[in-house]
Amino acid sequence: MNREELYNKFIDKYGFDSQLIVAQEEFAELIAAISRYRRIWIDKRYEKKCITDNLFEEIADCKIMLEQLIMHFGWEQIEKHYDNKLKRMENKVQP
Repeated sequence: MNREELYNKFIDKYGFDSQLIVAQEEFAELIAAISRYRRIWIDKRYEKKCITDNLFEEIADCKIMLEQLIMHFGWEQIEKHYDNKLKRMENKVQP
């Protein structure tokens, strides 16, 4: 089963509104994982591998949720905004 089929099955089974809630939860967990990752440079008591594994796991979860959102809303709806954001980034780094 490819990713799109899998995402569709999840959305069909749990509903898109439920997947929006999951997306919010996953993005919040990524925020927390980033905070923990940043703390390892300040407080060496944390086990670095454990913290980075958690960060990578949360990034993966968020990627899955973003892919579902993109699939649901359609890349065409998002692409214009994405391109504009990339242009703004480019303008910020040009001399």
